[in-house]
Amino acid sequence: MLHRLARYAYGGVFNADEVRILTAAFDEAWNSVQENGGSLGTNGQAAATREFLALRIIQAARRGMRDRHRLRDDALLYLAQTKASAPDENSS
Repeated sequence: MLHRLARYAYGGVFNADEVRILTAAFDEAWNSVQENGGSLGTNGQAAATREFLALRIIQAARRGMRDRHRLRDDALLYLAQTKASAPDENSS
């Protein structure tokens, strides 16, 4: 997350305070996934899930969202909706 945010921050997209908000939102979202996300927080899917959350938070922030709780909730909701709409790997 930090390497992505750094790229945007240095590019003038986000200031230092905004980077702190986005980082806090990501940390809270990731903690929630680890506590409640089942396989999404395990080694096999952890990197992809972290990347997914980071990208969603950055996307929402680029649209103007700056509240860390809303950023966190938006990312978690989007993750849940995406997971729910994905085809079941075991149903072939």
